Amino acid sequence: MNPAKVLAYLERERTTEITLPATILKALPDDPSAMLTDLSNLKTIRYHGEKLDLHWPPIELVHAEEDVPEPKTEEQDWTTAVEAVRTFSNAALQAMRDALPHIETVLPQQEHVLERWHKALENPGGASWDEAEEAWRAATGGTGTIEYARRCANHLPQLFSGEVDPTTLMFPEGRMDLADALYRENVMGRYQHATVAAVVRALDRPLRIIEIGAGTGATTEHVLGNLHPLTDYLITDVSRYFVDQAGKRFPGNRYGTFDIDADGQDPGEFDVVIAGGVLNAAKDTDASLKRLKDLMAEQGWLIISEPTVEEPWVLMSQAFLMAKPTDARKSSTFLTHDQWREALRSQFELVLDLPHEDHPLHALGHRVFVARKDKR
Repeated sequence: MNPAKVLAYLERERTTEITLPATILKALPDDPSAMLTDLSNLKTIRYHGEKLDLHWPPIELVHAEEDVPEPKTEEQDWTTAVEAVRTFSNAALQAMRDALPHIETVLPQQEHVLERWHKALENPGGASWDEAEEAWRAATGGTGTIEYARRCANHLPQLFSGEVDPTTLMFPEGRMDLADALYRENVMGRYQHATVAAVVRALDRPLRIIEIGAGTGATTEHVLGNLHPLTDYLITDVSRYFVDQAGKRFPGNRYGTFDIDADGQDPGEFDVVIAGGVLNAAKDTDASLKRLKDLMAEQGWLIISEPTVEEPWVLMSQAFLMAKPTDARKSSTFLTHDQWREALRSQFELVLDLPHEDHPLHALGHRVFVARKDKR
């Protein structure tokens, strides 16, 4: 966030009070434009983060402890959605069961996927794709996710053998419509996007935000509508293609590439790091959490959303796009709920873990975690 931009905002809006990160407040008096800025209306600056030995009379500087309140999201009837997810899972299990006898060749990098299939197929569930499509349409209003899963189901032996490239099934003829549908229709995604946006909105101040693995922009779209006008938002993805698409879709923000598996990337001073459904693709969760922690300012916030249970439809589709992990995910695609809590608490202060047990979506095992950088 540019200090000169903050000063210009304060002068233009004639505001009497503002809340800022400590790192921004510290930079304001030394900015060349500070002496030329009319701040006669400004009476109080509240700031969060490290406590500063700074005086700026006649402006009162107030150091405040910051907490994130329970986010308020739109109430919905989730019963139909939960049943649709279960029917979808059963259809995926049936497709895996039908394909298993026809799998003859397995690439070394897909052997762990087949191992997880055998474990998942201990579940006796089954349903037809037509049943899944009907339930999914009723719950989400769309069928793109089912279409993608059915395309994968028709090529499962070839996905294991390498005869079919899994990216061509998600992006047929280079189109984005199926990939967009995965995030737009995602039942848990709707809750997670709204919750992440609500947490950011609750901070209610200019922020320096970096979003990791923005992908198709499903989380980005929700968060951008809830920002303070002075917020600096950096949208990143490991794919240059997605970064370029974000530049077209969300003009006026900053963009760049970021690889959660790569060392040697520049540390940052971000107040908020957002990673929606990204860390499950990391090779080593603990190492990637450390990289995200290095991006954060003192007492910065980490907001992530992640599945914590095996997803049969993922096992027969997106799993072929994911690298084999080297961390605690020895026999599953995702860390469990307890493993996530342990991983976050080892490096952060865990503040929120949602949805609560009495929420209808709790049974689906998708979580939103909000953690704070501590002084370790």
